[in-house]
Amino acid sequence: MTREEKRSGPMLSGAAGRCFCWAAALAALVTCLTASGARGQFQISNRYELSEAVYLDEIDNAGKTHLTQFNTLLEAGQWGEALDALRQLDESNGDRLIDVGERRYISVSDYCQQRLCAAPAEALELYRQAADPIARAWWEQGQAARDEALLWKVVEETFASRSTDDALALLGELALERGDHSGARRAWQMILPTAERVGAATANSVVDTLLVYPDTELSKAEINARLVLVSILEGRAERAQRELTDYRARYGDAAGVLAGRQGKFADLLEATLAASSAWSAEPVGGDWPTFAGNARRSRVARHAVDLGAKAWQAPLTEVAASEVMVLSTGPMVRRVTATRPVIGKQHRLLSYHPLVVDDLVLVNTSDQIMAYELATGKPAWGSEDGVIHRDSTPNSPLRRSFYNTQSIVPRYSMTADRHRLYARLGSPLTSTVSDPVSDERRGYLACLDLQAQGRLLWKIFPEEEKFAFEGAPVVAGDKLYVALRRSDVRPQAHVACYDADTGRQLWRRYVASAETTARGQMDEATSNLLTLDGEFLYLNTNLGAVAKLSTRDGHLEWARVYRQQQVGDLSQPHTYLQRDLTPCVIDEGRVFAAPSDSERIYALSAETGALLWDTRYTPDAIHLLGVAAGSLVASGERLYWIDVESGKLVRGWPDGESPRGFGRGVLAGSLIYWPTRTAIFEFDQASGELRRSIDLRGRDETATGGNLLIADRLLLIAGANRLTAFGEANTPPDGDRTAARETPAAAEPGKSP
Repeated sequence: MTREEKRSGPMLSGAAGRCFCWAAALAALVTCLTASGARGQFQISNRYELSEAVYLDEIDNAGKTHLTQFNTLLEAGQWGEALDALRQLDESNGDRLIDVGERRYISVSDYCQQRLCAAPAEALELYRQAADPIARAWWEQGQAARDEALLWKVVEETFASRSTDDALALLGELALERGDHSGARRAWQMILPTAERVGAATANSVVDTLLVYPDTELSKAEINARLVLVSILEGRAERAQRELTDYRARYGDAAGVLAGRQGKFADLLEATLAASSAWSAEPVGGDWPTFAGNARRSRVARHAVDLGAKAWQAPLTEVAASEVMVLSTGPMVRRVTATRPVIGKQHRLLSYHPLVVDDLVLVNTSDQIMAYELATGKPAWGSEDGVIHRDSTPNSPLRRSFYNTQSIVPRYSMTADRHRLYARLGSPLTSTVSDPVSDERRGYLACLDLQAQGRLLWKIFPEEEKFAFEGAPVVAGDKLYVALRRSDVRPQAHVACYDADTGRQLWRRYVASAETTARGQMDEATSNLLTLDGEFLYLNTNLGAVAKLSTRDGHLEWARVYRQQQVGDLSQPHTYLQRDLTPCVIDEGRVFAAPSDSERIYALSAETGALLWDTRYTPDAIHLLGVAAGSLVASGERLYWIDVESGKLVRGWPDGESPRGFGRGVLAGSLIYWPTRTAIFEFDQASGELRRSIDLRGRDETATGGNLLIADRLLLIAGANRLTAFGEANTPPDGDRTAARETPAAAEPGKSP
């Protein structure tokens, strides 16, 4: 099997689907649609019992044989033969996964490196005699050219060689130079065992790494000083202070050069930490370029907003019943066909997640993209209706009269990077029961030039028929990454990388597959988004697994399998089934995931995939808003604070049955903004104290709750049929907002003021 075939994964047959249903709207929708003349009905049982199996690209039988041989030969002291068996295992199965216990899987190649590092000294020395010459050559070439690809080659292919710690030290420096703090931390952590890192005694297993160099001769004081510096540059003042206190106790007299300055490391770090309080918390400008504000899905807007009058409003197309197939309330699912929009406030669905980039508000549907001036709400570039891109495909799927599906709730999100806009457009279907559809009826990715009034640069479809893009990509430099779904009896989750300039596919990797509540009998529309942190991608598959992949080649670092909800009744659906737009959230080495096929929220180690905790006390939470004041903030019908260290529920609001949440909230400054249908509630992030309730109807009689974002002292609400901007209390409606804009801070994180 070739490396590309391994990345693409096993190809099974069939089709699959998933149901996302809105409990409050079921009865009324069915009544409405039946009264309007439903046709094409097909009955499928609401009650389901799913297999617990989650299918990963695991080590094959030949690989298992090589592993058995290695263990036997190692125990017998036959070092050369044992190393040869391990080499054969790596060559034949390196890209596959191996079960290392507790429902956690790591790549076979990393597993082989782990075993080498832990091997008896005689075996390790024999390995180094063979590996050191080539590793040294790669290291010297990589050091001279500052070539990260060669340096990573040393780490990934000869981790136990004597050149690896030098390569890791330089990789950390290069990562820090380009502002990749997590990349620098990871490289330097791999040099030292956990017990030898400062601050480890007060942290949990989040600080562990998959691979740890066995016997470095580099200065542990200097490596630890660099790790404390990373915490400071990340803006993690409390963590940095804990680490600095530990550092003084261990290495108080250690001295050298750090960040271009000579002196005792502890003194240099203390001065840098003190100066960091004047650095800005985020890049100047306050753009909101992707879902949840950044690729880590953990943005906290710099400034809270003292909500004032409506600044402007723009219409949005309300989701129609022909786009939302529903369940009957009886024991059978019906495929319902409808030809007219749903009427009534209770049926409005919140599909829109706008962006703010370069003083523009950008929002899309399945077949068009709109742009408005942030300050005024006027259509951008002099257009009449704000539309900067229309799908030219005839007979666009969303304009057809029906879908053969259980539920479709389109989720519209985009990503902007370097004055380019990337959107997922076209049909929302990601798995289909029928035969593969032609390109004009498939979803696609589009790239627009925002410096040329939205000119289309390229448009691409998945390379194979049964594949579909799930949502907007994440972008890093000249590459973009996107989640894909492959239609099958058990739908498959994949991740692919494309050239951002041309749209050419560079690699694709199979991640996992599992049964869903649609049981291969209905179409589905999924909206999975990737999370990007440094050189790694994280995917909540909603198919029984969370995974971490390398951006360089799609290498699977780890996969964590969780227990899916196997039995249920779709006529009485659980609220967590609505978690159809919950990418992983990354914060301080933790990965938070809220899968739609489990009632639990999970916290995993970003480095190893190890389970830190899970909680089942928040099954109605469908949004992960981010981390603030030591708590993961989640929302749904209620608002929750979950302790990031323990997973314990700190508080929830309200205590009673009402009010109920309506849309995705936002973290800004020291506040949480949580929307309901008619109001926005402000809470203190740390204490959970309710600061005030803002009556939206009192500011505008047409205003409702929805999905929120804050940019340039404006709060935007993307409702079911309108996009509304509210200014601050001291800014007059429709007034000149220039004076109210964010002023540049003295410095960005990691830069001296």
